[in-house]
Amino acid sequence: MSRDTTDYRIFPDAQLEHRINFFDGMFLSVQDFIDQQRHRVDRLRRALAHLSVSGIVDGLTLSSPAPGIIEISPGTAIDRHGRQLVVATTVEDVAIPDEWVGRAVAISVYYDETEERVMGGSANEQGARGATRIRETVRVEFHPQGSQPTSDAVVLGTVSVADDKTCTLIKDDPERVFSGLHFPCETGQMHMRAQGPVAPQLLALDGSLTVSRLGRGRASPEVELDAAETTRLDSLHIRSHTFKVAGNSNAYYPVVFANHGGSSGLFDLEVVRANSSVDGNGSGSLMLRCHGTVGANEPAALAVEVHQNKRFVADAQVQAGQPGFVVLWLMGGRTYAWRSGHHMALHGVGQGNGIQVGQSHFAVRSEVAERFRYDGVRHAPKWYQLSARDKLTADSQLLYSAVLNRLDVAEQVSATVRAQTLQLGHSTQLGKLGQALHDGKSTLIVNHQGWSRLELGGTYTHIKTRLSVDASTLQVARAKRSLASLVAEQSHLGLVRGSSNTGGRKLFLSLIQNDQNPPKVAEVRTVLRFQHQHRYSYQIEGSSAGLHFLTGNAKNGAPTATGALAVSGNLSTTKNLSATQVAGATATLKGTTAASVAVTGTLRAQRLIHAHPARLVRARSETAGGAVAFVDIRQDDSNRRRVPEVRANIRFHHGHRFWHALEASQAGFSLRTGTLSENDFSPAHTGSIELHGSLSTTDMSAAVLRCYDFKLGHKDRRGSAGRALVDDTDKLRLNYVTDWDQTHLGGKVYSSKQTYIGGKAAVAGNHETGLRLLRGTVKADGTIESGSGFTISKEGNKWKVSFSPAFSVLPTVVTVQQYPDENTSKDGGDTRDNAIVVAVNKQWAYIKTGKSDGDHRWRRFHFLAAGR
Repeated sequence: MSRDTTDYRIFPDAQLEHRINFFDGMFLSVQDFIDQQRHRVDRLRRALAHLSVSGIVDGLTLSSPAPGIIEISPGTAIDRHGRQLVVATTVEDVAIPDEWVGRAVAISVYYDETEERVMGGSANEQGARGATRIRETVRVEFHPQGSQPTSDAVVLGTVSVADDKTCTLIKDDPERVFSGLHFPCETGQMHMRAQGPVAPQLLALDGSLTVSRLGRGRASPEVELDAAETTRLDSLHIRSHTFKVAGNSNAYYPVVFANHGGSSGLFDLEVVRANSSVDGNGSGSLMLRCHGTVGANEPAALAVEVHQNKRFVADAQVQAGQPGFVVLWLMGGRTYAWRSGHHMALHGVGQGNGIQVGQSHFAVRSEVAERFRYDGVRHAPKWYQLSARDKLTADSQLLYSAVLNRLDVAEQVSATVRAQTLQLGHSTQLGKLGQALHDGKSTLIVNHQGWSRLELGGTYTHIKTRLSVDASTLQVARAKRSLASLVAEQSHLGLVRGSSNTGGRKLFLSLIQNDQNPPKVAEVRTVLRFQHQHRYSYQIEGSSAGLHFLTGNAKNGAPTATGALAVSGNLSTTKNLSATQVAGATATLKGTTAASVAVTGTLRAQRLIHAHPARLVRARSETAGGAVAFVDIRQDDSNRRRVPEVRANIRFHHGHRFWHALEASQAGFSLRTGTLSENDFSPAHTGSIELHGSLSTTDMSAAVLRCYDFKLGHKDRRGSAGRALVDDTDKLRLNYVTDWDQTHLGGKVYSSKQTYIGGKAAVAGNHETGLRLLRGTVKADGTIESGSGFTISKEGNKWKVSFSPAFSVLPTVVTVQQYPDENTSKDGGDTRDNAIVVAVNKQWAYIKTGKSDGDHRWRRFHFLAAGR
């Protein structure tokens, strides 16, 4: 057994305070040489970690010689622990996994080291065997663009991978970060570094900078600048930069500015056209100020101030990132100037199809955004006069105390008048102001005082809730020879008297023709008409002769007799009821008392109400049966159906207590409850029901069986009913006491708790659910012999197994090596030949195979990965 206690730890894990002091005759052990090396490495890494920041020092550029392949050029980087990542020769054939196809992937490197040149025998004694070299290498990993890798990573750049695996380097990628200088301070946050690919010549300093003397071009500078704790700069001039937007003046082209102001993303940008004669006489002037934040660590925000006498600006927006971008759409064929008090740069001006910035494309526009659809706001020399050429916008309240000649709120969603009374009036109309709208606290009064008449125009007037008329008369005016109509657009028109316990002689509905005493007006017949236009017309008419049921329209002269009397409501009589003709059939009503009615023809009445329960009795003398109908509820129609379907029903109704109906339709019988306008179905409460057809619950959300046992049986199968489902107190039994020899369950079977088979738990104890099991066999040449859901690649001297798709949690991975690399020979095999799992995360696992002496070899191996 090895008794190796050698300490190999170095910065940052080790805290070394000693270095080796050599002297003549000193006995040296392995630990002494290692400590000498540890001290030198510790001090170097400690200095780099504290005085520099993580990033690229030199080289390490990305290129793609073939689809799906990345190469890394030689170079140097420093990670956060002060470790140097040195690539001496080009790293070739780095394969991008298939999971990144069609996406933007960031590529990072990590410090890594491996043992090489193993020497010595196979004994397990200390010092008998070991690696004589430690090779410092880098490990390549991939992660989504914009995501944060681990803090040990150094990001080299971002590559856009097309569907055909063609790789394009994103040159304006802000993730490629260079190393720089770290300045120790109380917070430990001050550092200076270059800004990367988009601004390689720009240095960014986090924190404040104080310069006691600043000069240029002289040995003894006399110009002084001290910006420490300064809150105001009285004279700071930033030189303007001129640029021109080509194209037509009837189009607006995207102009992109890049903000390199650091992680805060604050920016201040001005775009001006101070001289209106530039690009031709009278071509207009502009003053545009943009303020906001657009950075990787701050939400994008934009505030815009614009003063223009032409529509130079069509829109403005920001795009977050590192750096962030500000996009302005400016009129073509014009020259502009820009300046900024922050680290901003003109990124580009779009022409033709616009401009591409990273993954975003900004096109040329022909329309102007609503917030820029104004040409300017002017004020007269006197401050109390204000002229707005197009639109005047007030962010809060617009207060007006003078006389308003005209108020037009245009196409606003709402307009608010903060006054108790809105008065209207004109010198040629009302003369004085009338109270058109009045706030009466709980009541809004229209035409409070001022006009003798109120007229509501339009095609129709809609009153959403209730119309209350305090006067004794509601008059509806109508044109000559036209009907004055009350129309219900939905449901029915109802005349309702409120709930009241008093009644007596008070009228509910009264049809009155006013006259004098003695009468002077010619007799007018008051009429209630029931009419379906072009189908039927019936009316109940009152005259000095009595009450008449008429058909057709009202005429002068004697009433026109009706045909059959169809009663849809109640028909009640306390005296004799007789008729010689009922519904077009000659019949005599026998037994003319209120107790019973015998009909030999047809009586078209839905209900007969008496003092005692009504009965429908078939006489004993009627001995014929069979197909003769006893009660027939029928809707007549022609052979070619023209009448809409009518649901015939028998209704059971106790006013204000219950309402049920047995209803028939094409779908069959239904039990209904509620009102005619609804279609609610109620459960049937009855005894045994024997069905000779099928039992269907249609599309019900739930069906209830109130029984202990649910039995199934058929004369052609079991004969007697078997106990299919049994409510056994605290158990639900399927196929109770095995009435059937077999129980088949179709589809998948899920159990949220323990499952028992034969009285024993199928899975004992606590267990994970929803596990995903991945297995594979890989040959020595990298060919996948069996398994799926993963890909294989070689990185250094290790196999990389990439899971597709990745696990949602860290999986458990086990592996074993097979040697020789085929399944025909039964000879050979060494128990020391093995494979180990080196590293595992949700996306991949690294596996190393080797021969019996511990050296790496590419060999066949098997693996299992389990997780969710």
